[in-house]
Amino acid sequence: MQIAHVLRWSSVGGTEIATVRLVQHLPEFEHLAFLATEPSAASALFTEAGIPVRPYDSAEHSLRRPLPFLRASVRIAQGLRKSRATVVHCSDVMAAFDVALGARLARLPVICHVRNPHEELPARSRPVLRLVTHFVFVSEHARERFAMTVPARRASVIYDGLQAPRVEHDEARKAIGAELKLAPEARLIGMVARLASQKDHPTFVRAAQRILAVHPNSHFLVVGDHEGDADLARRHAELNDLIATLGMIGRFTFTGFRSDTDSLLAAMDVVVLATHYEGFGLALLEAMAQERPVVGTRVGGIPEFVHHDATGLLHAHEDEADLAAQVVSLLDDPEKAARLARAGRELVDRQFTMEGLAKRMGDLYRAVSER
Repeated sequence: MQIAHVLRWSSVGGTEIATVRLVQHLPEFEHLAFLATEPSAASALFTEAGIPVRPYDSAEHSLRRPLPFLRASVRIAQGLRKSRATVVHCSDVMAAFDVALGARLARLPVICHVRNPHEELPARSRPVLRLVTHFVFVSEHARERFAMTVPARRASVIYDGLQAPRVEHDEARKAIGAELKLAPEARLIGMVARLASQKDHPTFVRAAQRILAVHPNSHFLVVGDHEGDADLARRHAELNDLIATLGMIGRFTFTGFRSDTDSLLAAMDVVVLATHYEGFGLALLEAMAQERPVVGTRVGGIPEFVHHDATGLLHAHEDEADLAAQVVSLLDDPEKAARLARAGRELVDRQFTMEGLAKRMGDLYRAVSER
């Protein structure tokens, strides 16, 4: 079986990394990646992982001017046939907008991953999404907030999984401390998320000012792509302006995309994910796998695995005072931080394994190919 993974975006984030991990844990299938932008940071990620990359042409779906979209769909169908694809797996809803019609013209089943809540869908997109064979929601929240009725036989909730090698905190901290030239007593608070508008980096920056008032030896790390496209670069500039306005120049490091995320997470004293909406929150799960205490926004699917004061802490949306208070509570109480970190690691080991995810997705690939 040949699985064609379709990805819409040019930059690298959780969706792209999760797709590569899934491919690596399903060696019984053949895989290739269809990318809307090539070459790009995303195509480099797949190429380096040994996954063949193919470009595809997309066109806006317009009810008034349907011909460009129909022509693009025919070209997509031809590309899928040429690749001998068996199943088309769209990495998110936007990818399904692009290729669902082309895939069905090629008489192929289409799986659509739903990684965020979609409480509104354009009317023009609904006929295309009805062509999807099966929807995979990353959380119960994502399924509940999907603005289209999907019959139970065509929907599954499949949580992301991990098989992260454990990196020792002290070793990782020594290495990143040397790289960033941090003092031994510095406290490192980090957030792993590309600078997309979905993520709430401004609240993280404002919370940092409050944290510094209590723990002046703190340093803040932002790991994620900030130059893969014009929007990411603009947000990077805006965040640097905000940091300067708040008098925190030298207190933040933006690493850009890094392939050693496990080591960076292991080096952090506290891992934060401030976000406006979230289907799941994979970066927090990765931190929990490294036995790091986490603080996430109380939105979307995050509370489905970050249970407040049990496996991590939650803060109110866009509330920098609450976020700062939760982080300070962990810095002030190492025993509490260690307790939550252990509980988080145990939860990942019990319920969010890569083996479990791969088995469910492999079974789904086989099932849709037989329909």
